[in-house]
Order: sequence, then structure tokens, then C-alpha cells
Amino acid sequence: MLLTESLVRDVEAARGRGEIHARISPDLGRTVCEVAVHEDGCTLGHERFVFPAKVRPRTIYHQIDGTWEPVSRFGTALYKLVPTDWGPPVFEIDGIKMLVSQSVSPLEDARRKVALARVQGEAVLDTCGGLGYFAVAALEQGARSITSFEKSEEVRWLRTVNPWSPAEDPRLHLTAGNVLDHLAALRSGGFGVILHDPPRFGIAGELYARTVYAEFLRLLAPEGRLFHYVGSPNRLTTGRDVPAEVARRLDAVGFARITMVGDGLLALFGALENNPWQALDDQEDAQPDHAVTRRLCHHRAGRVGRRQQGAHLRAEHCLRVSRGRKTSRLDIGFETWSKPSNYSNQSPSGACRCARPPFPSPWASC
Repeated sequence: MLLTESLVRDVEAARGRGEIHARISPDLGRTVCEVAVHEDGCTLGHERFVFPAKVRPRTIYHQIDGTWEPVSRFGTALYKLVPTDWGPPVFEIDGIKMLVSQSVSPLEDARRKVALARVQGEAVLDTCGGLGYFAVAALEQGARSITSFEKSEEVRWLRTVNPWSPAEDPRLHLTAGNVLDHLAALRSGGFGVILHDPPRFGIAGELYARTVYAEFLRLLAPEGRLFHYVGSPNRLTTGRDVPAEVARRLDAVGFARITMVGDGLLALFGALENNPWQALDDQEDAQPDHAVTRRLCHHRAGRVGRRQQGAHLRAEHCLRVSRGRKTSRLDIGFETWSKPSNYSNQSPSGACRCARPPFPSPWASC
């Protein structure tokens, strides 16, 4: 049984009405059952539970060796499971709430966000697993596989106590570790959806880095989708617009159709919406006879060229335009070629320029 202030109130209210039974939920709202009411607690099945003399609000208790203890652990900080009016709990790190719960259930909030990314039949990368609500939603919505990471030992322990965290499922693989330590080992183009729900920027700014977003783009398959929770925790206190900063970084590495939906950003695998090759074309139009140097990155898994996998642009792609002493560069820099005399918006191989692929957008109404 998981004990909360509201559960104790329900039992005491039944006792105050002279009733000998009460209906309660012993698992934070997942199920409801009938218990026998006593002066000092209740009996569930054949087990009697004596309530503690004082139950603190916003606290969940579980029994350890017959003693009620808060569901919390102290590691690098205090990690605590906190009840909500909706049933599924949230957790806090040193008193800072990590999930939405004021106006919606944190699990229902996860379901809505995952639905935006259209995970059915897709391989999903869940970068910051937390209590596992994104994984629960992805499993419910038919994801083919979920690769999830959670670096905090304390949070992983909270998952074992939380009845709303995902049960074992052959489609879900949870890795104990920081996703940043594992990105390089993941296969390029191996995921149809990435769900990125990092702690707020002030706690884990490294998870908002442009280099991380470049890796996300590498990992996405053509027409892949990214959902990135951002919120706006700094806007009122510092005036910093984190969503706008994140959108600019996603755009810089090659994501397309970046759209703010609620408290998150949706983005597509680079679809040449903001075409970094346009800068080259503009310069070529201005100086048609000038030699042009292009450098294309090669990823460790193989050549990532301008026309790799249809009309898609990888984050590693880089463009360098040499104009005498001046060089303008879009930072993303190896094969050099010079513009032929008959050049007309063609790739080094002579193939036609990449056209923007038709993406069926689920966000057209956003």
C-alpha cells in the first residue's frame, strides 16, 4: 500500500460516519478496493495497516520493515515522489517539480505529446526516461520499440515504487546512464521518433546544446519527428526565451517545420525548408565564374552526401564558400570540388538539386 494524506482522510471520514468499510485506492488511483476501517488504520485483505500519527501533505509513504517512510531518496539531491489529484504522481528534485500536473494529469500530458509525434510502428528514442510516462504513452500508441535512458539512480528507484511507471515490456529497453554518453553508439537513421523531455535548462543545460541536436538529426530516419519539451521556466524571472533559443538551434543544425505546440517544440528531419545551400546559390548568381569549394561531411557510418536518402540534409552537412580572402561558413565542414563552367544548380555528381520532399504534416492546423 502507498499511503497519502487523502487516503487517510477517506478512511477517517468513513469512520466518522460510523461506517465499518471504506473504498480507497492503495496504489495512487490505479485500482479501488474496499478496506475494513479501524480506529488506528485499516485492513486490506488479510493485512492490517496502522497509520502514522502524522501524515505530511504532498508526500507518499511506503512501508519498510513495518515503518512508514516517505518515498524519497537523497543522492546528489533530494528526489521525492509527490502525489497529484489525478493519480499518477510527479517527482521533485530538491523541491523543483519535474512534470506538469497543475491542470492535467502528468500521464495524460505525456499521452498528448507523444500523440503529436505519431509513434505507431516507429522505433522511438526516449532520451530522458524519468518516471517512464512517455514510454507508457508510446507503448499504448503502438510504438515498435522504445530505447530509453535515465541516468539518475534515484529516479530509476522511484520508478520501481511508482505503480504508474511502465511494467516490463519486450518493446521497452531502459538503459541506466546518460543519453549523452550513448548517442554516438546509436545507429544513424535508426529512429522514426525522438522524444526529448530534459530537465529545465538551468538544471541540465548540456541537454539543450546544438551538438546534441545535431546528433538527434543524425539519428532520425527520413521523415522522422522530434518532440522537444521546453516549457518557459525562465521567461518571468530572467526574460530569457528558452523556446525561441531552442528553435534557433534546431533550425541551425537542419531541422525543418519547427513548431511550438503547447509547452514543446515539434520538428521534422531536415527537409530543406531553410536551405543552407541557398547561400551558395546566391553567391554563385552574383559571381557566376567564381570557383566554389564545397565540403561535405562524411559520417562514421558511411558517406553522408547532399542527396543521401532522398532529398534530406543531415546535420553533419557543411558548406564552405570561398571568395578570395573571405570565407563564409555554415558550421556544420570534406570532399572538395570546383564549380564547372556549365554548372546549373546541380550536385557534384551532376544530379539535379534536391527538391523538398512532400511531408504529410500532422501539424498543419497548429
